[in-house]
Amino acid sequence: MSAADDSPLDPDGGDHQPWRGVPMDIVYRGLDRFELRHFPEVRPSDDHTVLYNLPWDPDDTQPPAPRRSYSKWDANHVRLPCSHRSQYPVEQEDGSSTLESRWELVQNALLQPIRDSRELERAILSYNTKYATSWKFKSLHKLFEEELDEPESAGFFKYTLPKLIRLALALPELVPGAIPL
Repeated sequence: MSAADDSPLDPDGGDHQPWRGVPMDIVYRGLDRFELRHFPEVRPSDDHTVLYNLPWDPDDTQPPAPRRSYSKWDANHVRLPCSHRSQYPVEQEDGSSTLESRWELVQNALLQPIRDSRELERAILSYNTKYATSWKFKSLHKLFEEELDEPESAGFFKYTLPKLIRLALALPELVPGAIPL
C-alpha cells in the first residue's frame, strides 16, 4: 500500500481493500469457474487421512466437525505441540531445568501483545529457547522495518497476526487427534 493510498488495512473494515493476490482468471486458468474440472469425493483410505467428517453441506450453519482421533506420540504421527506429552525444558532462576507443557508456553507467548517483528521474535524464541543462537530473524525484521510501508507493517500486527494467533491457539479443537505421517 503506498503512502498515498489511505484505505484502511482492516479487511473487516468498511471500505473495500484493493485485491493484492493473483487475478482470479489465473486461478480459474482462463476457464469459467463452472468449467473447472471437479475432483472426486474425498474419502479416507490407507494412504489418505481425512481430518473432518465429510460430506459437509456448505448451507449448514454448523462448521464441519473434526473426526475423532486418538493422541499418539510416535515416529509415525505428527507430534502436536498441544499434546499433553509435548514437554519443553525451561531453565529456572537457580540454573536448574524443569519440563513444562509446551502448549502452555506457546499460549503464554502468543497471548502477550505483539506489536512488531522484534516482539514476534521474542515470543517465538520464548518457547524455542534452544534455538535462540541458531534461528535468525533478519529477513523478518527487514521485511517489516524496511520493505513494507509503516501502515502495512502496523496493519499486519494489528489485524492479520491476531487472527493467525487465534487460529493457531484453536489447534486442539481443530485437530483433536493424531495426524499420520
